Amino acid sequence: MPDATLDIVGSPPVQPGDVLGGKYRVERVLGAGGMGVVVAARHVDLGHRFALKFMLREAMTDPAATERFMREARAAVQLQSPHTARVSDVGRLSSGEPYMVMEYLEGRDLDAVVVQHGPLAPPVAVEYVLQASEAIAEAHALGIVHRDVKLKNLFLTRAVDGRDLVKVLDFGLAKTVGSAGEVSLTQTSAVFGSPQYMSPEQMKSAKDVDGRADIWALGVCLYELLTARLPFDGSTMPEICAMVLKDEPAPPSTVVDTVPPDLEAIVLRCLEKDPERRFQSVADLAHALEPFGARSGSSARIRNVAAAAARATPRDDATRFGVADLPVEPDEAKTVNAWQSGGAHGPKETRTRVVMSAALGVSVAAIILLATTLAVFIVRLRRPSTDPVAAPMLQSADAPAAPGGAGTSPVIAPSPADAPVAVARPPSIPVLPDAGAGAAPTPTWTPPPRKTSTPSRPPPPPPKPAASNRL
Repeated sequence: MPDATLDIVGSPPVQPGDVLGGKYRVERVLGAGGMGVVVAARHVDLGHRFALKFMLREAMTDPAATERFMREARAAVQLQSPHTARVSDVGRLSSGEPYMVMEYLEGRDLDAVVVQHGPLAPPVAVEYVLQASEAIAEAHALGIVHRDVKLKNLFLTRAVDGRDLVKVLDFGLAKTVGSAGEVSLTQTSAVFGSPQYMSPEQMKSAKDVDGRADIWALGVCLYELLTARLPFDGSTMPEICAMVLKDEPAPPSTVVDTVPPDLEAIVLRCLEKDPERRFQSVADLAHALEPFGARSGSSARIRNVAAAAARATPRDDATRFGVADLPVEPDEAKTVNAWQSGGAHGPKETRTRVVMSAALGVSVAAIILLATTLAVFIVRLRRPSTDPVAAPMLQSADAPAAPGGAGTSPVIAPSPADAPVAVARPPSIPVLPDAGAGAAPTPTWTPPPRKTSTPSRPPPPPPKPAASNRL
C-alpha cells in the first residue's frame, strides 16, 4: 500500500512510533476516511509488516458503526480465498478504539489503475473481475453479501510468482444473512454503499438484498474497466439513484468499440434491473466470462471454492446465493441436490457411500477374475498329456537332465509359423555336438511311425536312472 497524504477527518487514535499490544510498532499512515484510518505497522519480534485498521474516535459515537467494524473482521476471517485481504487479529486500544490486523499489501486499487491507464484490454479487465469473483463467490457460499463492491475496494498487488493478484477489501458493509442484530444495524429504509455501484433493490432497501446485488456491482466494475466510465453517473446522489432505477446503461461498445459483442451482452445482463434476469450466481457469471479471460480454469476454481464453502457451512437459504445452481459435475450435483432437498444424508455422507459402493464392486470383480484365472491354470496343469512328443514340453529349463545324459537339452515348442513340431530324441540316441555356424544339419535319427492300433495296455516304462528326472 502506498503512503497516503490525506486530510484525516478527526484525530487518528495512534501515532508513528506507538507500540500496540507490545507487538506492533506503527510506522506511517496508509489511508484514511470518515470512519477509520489504516496504518503500516511492523511486528517488533518477527519483523513482519502488517496493516492495522482503526476506527476514529468520532465514529465511535455511533454504536452501530463499531459493530460494523467488528463484523468486517468476523466476515473477513472466515474467508480463505487468496483474493481476500486476510485478517489475522483484532483488539482494542487502551482508550477503547477497536482495531484489526490485516495483511500488508503493496500495490494500488483498480480505480487508480483506470485513472492512470484508461480503458483496459478485455482479457485483462475480465481477468481482474474473475479474480474478485472468487472471493465474492466464497463469501456468498458462507451467507455473506459484500454490498460495497467497487473499484476502490479491488486492490491490485502481485502474487509470489509475479502475476497480477486482485484482493477484495472492506467487508464493513457486509450483510450476514440470518445474523443477530441485522435489523438494528441495517434498517429497511437505510441506504448503504456507493451509489454508482448499487443495484436498484439495494437503493430501495439495503436490508433485503442477496448475492445478486454484488453481481450487479461486479457488472459495474467490469463496465468501468472496459470503458473507463461508469454506466450510471451524475452530479448528485438523487440523480444517480434516478438513473439506476429508470435508465438503461449505454452499451459499452458505444464508448469503446473494441468490446466484443458477446462480452457486452454479459455486462448488460449483470445490469438488468430485475434481479431474476441477471446471472443468479457468481459461478454462472464466471462460466460466461471465462472465454474472454486471459487464463483458463477460473470458472472451475470458483465453482469448487463456492461448493466447498457451502458444504462446510450448510444453510437453508442456499438457493438465494445460487449455490443450488452451481455447474458441478454429475456426481457432485447429486450430492448438492440431496443436501438442499433435506434428504436423509448430507453431502459428505452421500459421497462416502457412493465411493464405498464403487470400491466394493471393483473388489468383488477383481476376486472373481482372479479365482477364474487360477482355476483355469490348475485344470491345465493337471490335465494328462496324450501326446508322447508334447510331454517333454512341460519340462522347465531348471529341471534335471533328461535320461539321455548331461548333454540332452529340454525340448521347447516352436510356434506353428516358425517350423514343424520338434521331436524329442529317445534316451538311446546321443546328442551330436554342434557342427558350427552355417553347417547343414545332419539327420541322425528318424522317429518310427506311430502305431495305428490302440494298445490294450501302456508300454513298459524305460529303466529308471540313478537320479530321477520325472516331472
